[in-house]
Amino acid sequence: MAKVKATLKNDHYKTSVASATNTIIADEPLEKGGADSGLSPSELLLSALSSCIAITARMYADRKIWPLESVDVTATYSNEQFHVVKHFSGPLTQEQIDRLHEISNRCPIHKILTRNNTILTELA
Repeated sequence: MAKVKATLKNDHYKTSVASATNTIIADEPLEKGGADSGLSPSELLLSALSSCIAITARMYADRKIWPLESVDVTATYSNEQFHVVKHFSGPLTQEQIDRLHEISNRCPIHKILTRNNTILTELA
């Protein structure tokens, strides 16, 4: 089970987000009153989706020993819709590119975002 803890102290919106092994900073942009010292929560969500897609494609290409040189994934969100653009670089056949596209859509974050989820919240 993945687990993170977000801690916000007196730095207005600057939030430390820690897992068992890593820490990142989340913040709001200047125009929203933040210090722009980290990715916004929306950008963190999009980064989870885009990095999961890229990693899934890389894992599959490595397993198949395909000549994938790089993966670029751009993700945006507006009007209740995610939009993802992928680019696979390397001497790949069109069949390999199509398969990477298909497989990368099965990444865990893609699955989480496209199924009906429940968020349980409680006070500690």
